[in-house]
Amino acid sequence: MRIEDLKEEGEEITPKLELKILPSHLKYVFLEEGGSKPVIISSSLSTLEEEKLVRVLKFYQGAIGWSISDLKGISPTYCMHKIFMEDEYKPVAQPQRRLNPVMKEVVMKEVIKLLDAGMINPISNSAWVSPVQVVPKKVMGWRMCIDYRKLNKATRKDHFPLPFMDQMLERLAGRGASVFSKINLRSGYHQIRVKEVDIPKTAFRTRYGHYEYVVMPFGVTNAPAVFMDYMNRIFRPFLDKFVVVFIDDILIYSRTPEEHNEHLRLVLEILKAKQLYTKLSKCEFWLDEVKFLGHVISAEGIAIDSAKVESVLQWERPRTVTDIQSFVGLVSYYRRFIEGFSKIVAPLTQLTRKEQLFIWTDACERSFDKLKMRLTTSPMLVLPDSSEPFDVYCDASHQGLGCVLMQNRKVVAYASRQLKNHERNYPTHDLELAVIVFALKIWRHYLYGVRFSVFSDHKSLKYLFDQKGIRGFLGHAGFYRRFIKEFSMIAKPLTNLLNKDTPFCFNDSCLKSFEILKARLTFAPIITALDWKLDFELMCDASDYAVGAVLGQRRAKTFHAIHYASKVLNEAQINYATTEKELLAIVFALEKFRSYLIGSKVVVFIDHATIKHLLTKLDSKPRLIRWILLLQEFDLEIKDKSGKENLVADHLSRLINDEVTLKEREILEEFPDEKLLMVQERPWFADLANFKAAGVILEDFTWHQKKKFLRDATYYVWDDPHLFKIGSDGLLRRCVSREEAKSILWHCHNSPYGGHFNGERTIAKVLQAGFYWPTLFKDAHSHAKQCDSCQRARGITRKHEMPLQNMQEVEVFDCWGIDFV
Repeated sequence: MRIEDLKEEGEEITPKLELKILPSHLKYVFLEEGGSKPVIISSSLSTLEEEKLVRVLKFYQGAIGWSISDLKGISPTYCMHKIFMEDEYKPVAQPQRRLNPVMKEVVMKEVIKLLDAGMINPISNSAWVSPVQVVPKKVMGWRMCIDYRKLNKATRKDHFPLPFMDQMLERLAGRGASVFSKINLRSGYHQIRVKEVDIPKTAFRTRYGHYEYVVMPFGVTNAPAVFMDYMNRIFRPFLDKFVVVFIDDILIYSRTPEEHNEHLRLVLEILKAKQLYTKLSKCEFWLDEVKFLGHVISAEGIAIDSAKVESVLQWERPRTVTDIQSFVGLVSYYRRFIEGFSKIVAPLTQLTRKEQLFIWTDACERSFDKLKMRLTTSPMLVLPDSSEPFDVYCDASHQGLGCVLMQNRKVVAYASRQLKNHERNYPTHDLELAVIVFALKIWRHYLYGVRFSVFSDHKSLKYLFDQKGIRGFLGHAGFYRRFIKEFSMIAKPLTNLLNKDTPFCFNDSCLKSFEILKARLTFAPIITALDWKLDFELMCDASDYAVGAVLGQRRAKTFHAIHYASKVLNEAQINYATTEKELLAIVFALEKFRSYLIGSKVVVFIDHATIKHLLTKLDSKPRLIRWILLLQEFDLEIKDKSGKENLVADHLSRLINDEVTLKEREILEEFPDEKLLMVQERPWFADLANFKAAGVILEDFTWHQKKKFLRDATYYVWDDPHLFKIGSDGLLRRCVSREEAKSILWHCHNSPYGGHFNGERTIAKVLQAGFYWPTLFKDAHSHAKQCDSCQRARGITRKHEMPLQNMQEVEVFDCWGIDFV
């Protein structure tokens, strides 16, 4: 079929303009007599205001596109769409898709319309060809779309930022807007030209031939960014003053009708000058309230557009996970209007988790119905005013976190979320603090730099914000003041708050003082100094749920403690046999106090006599064998001591944290290690160990860092209390810190059985011994090159030796040789 035939058939089915039925607060006016060129305005305007508005619209008719053929296009000097390709992609020509007769008719009419408007050109072929698809419209009818997914995948992305919708709407608050106009551009994307060299990339295939766009088509990946960038440039002087722009939607807001008349003139003047054309059937002028981006905006605040909610109310019960994801995604758009949203939606989101059976329960039905009901009865939210103080109301439970942002006792926004798996183990006061942190993060753009109040129903969070709380904290810290250098000077900002005539103001200096005191208490040293000439004594004990140890030295037959340590057993360790737990206590203590004990005589007191027998067994479990090998690194003497005599270690092993559930996670010590005369850096494998042992990943990882971290973690194995690296040979090697690596290199190179071999042989000995760290190869070569003995005894250079050559012998006894024995 020829293009001319299409046009002849198309002329018979070209639709005529039909006026839709308007609500009572809107009406039509016509810019020309005879009922042509209709415009939608507010029905509440006075005759004078209506005349002013019509006069303005008539004057700027040049900015109105009554049909697609009126679009002249933006000058390429202002804006042009370019398609930059990634290097590794090659052109793809996709085949035509099958369409039924109704869809073919839709494609035919759209092709005719675009050809008449000069927006597409017929071509014979192209390296890039995309297929056509027809999809249903929201209300009635069909729409032709082009599947540019292959092209988009090969296109270099434009990362121009689209504005945050909620922040755009909230800009209206500070202006006190009461008059609104909404302008929608006609086929906004089609008003921007495509760069000539990129036109063939937009080619598409239909039943009637191949065509290419000369204007920016819908569906290409960078179209929103290009159009948003252009709109921001032309309206930059007026943005956030009286204009809000979101792609092709323009909202004009003003305090008074007089201001609005001037603002409307300025916007239409720009549109006319830049050759951007509006679609008046979607424009509304001079309104008290306006529907914009799914919300109803008025002087009172923001509400949900009831027309948008109709589709939610008619939503049938979800049958699959995909149905639930679609429904939750739609209602999440309005989650700021729904108090306790995450708690209500929890039964539905539970069904979307992996390995979760899809079983629609009564709780799911109640959640589904309640969400639909809340959307229809949602409150109107006030627009935030930065000149007024904010109030943040927070609450937490073991189901989720919820908070409300308010001003002048009116709701600005709701926010909520479900608890993460590890957060379900938090005690109550930690949850109450977590919800405050959540609120401050999500509403940071409102609260940062302004004064606000936080309301919580947990009294413990108020601990430091009154004189009684300050006095209690200083009393506790003062009890340990002998451990804190310059205690009085550090605590001075807090003690000043206790004066009678001093107003209570917990400022930055008070907060700094509070944090320093907590840090000093946490890292306070043990005042009993050790003597390296004396032997160390280690008292260990284990219970059903923890292990404890005390390190000390004996002076004049009196035991002096140097360090205390304890650790709660994880779920696997709780199932160990009694002898295994007792041995675990020793292993834990040796690892904890390794810096003190290596190379020194150590006497270990334990209340289980079978430990001695266990050390001599040859058929032990691999775990016990590994522990026994660790014990052999130390000069140990194990002695039996009952729990009644070993009171301190026995007590440490029986400490319980009532607010922790052992089943959910391993409980770490609340305070960091306290060590005397010892500074230890953070091990290089700390993040990997935390992930393997407790599933914890650093929150400040970027997406790429997290992806690399998870990929690297597959080569590591956690076997408490060590992390092992899986080598390319499939063998496991223990990960060691850099300090321990120095000792290992010395033993594998400098020690009597090291042999002072070169770097490669030293590396082989380290790997054979079962150790690993990332810089092993570099460190081993460097260690061998810096070894004093190796440098002194290395081979003498032969640079200045005479060259060797054969000797000529003519007769017997011409050459004699002598050897000294």
